[in-house]
Amino acid sequence: AQSIPVTEFKIYKRISNTASWSYIGNSTGGSYIDSNVSPDSYDYRVEACNTNGCTVNINFISKSFSKDTTPPAKPEGFDIPVKEVTDTKATLYWSASTDDIGIKYYNIYRSIASSGNMHLIASTSAVTYINSALSPVTNYYYQVKAVDLAKNESPATNLRSIITLPLGNSGTFIR
Repeated sequence: AQSIPVTEFKIYKRISNTASWSYIGNSTGGSYIDSNVSPDSYDYRVEACNTNGCTVNINFISKSFSKDTTPPAKPEGFDIPVKEVTDTKATLYWSASTDDIGIKYYNIYRSIASSGNMHLIASTSAVTYINSALSPVTNYYYQVKAVDLAKNESPATNLRSIITLPLGNSGTFIR
């Protein structure tokens, strides 16, 4: 008898110890990423398929996912070099943060008063951000926070302030 090769694997999932299995996807290789999980326990089963049909697999594996409540570390080295500030823009730099699961992006906050409310102005996956369309001769205050894959936000970096240059001055900086 000649064996017929497997053409795909069908993956099914259910909340552990419930009766209802749901088809969640297929794979032609030996792996599958389930990116639709919440904190809970799940059962997974895989069926191998070929041109004659699919196996009826009653065996399964169980996996529990706990909620990530640990925020990432505060980004270090936050700086806005004076030479990177012009009349209408400023470039912010910081070091990559660390987290037990992984960093998704960084939130950039800004205020026009040192004791004012910080407003979220942007999010980026990079460790640098160019804030453009600023007003000339204006004080701006910035902080950065890291956000992990579970949307936990880190403590804020130290507050950094700048004063933009006069209108039309984009090359000479004030020391």
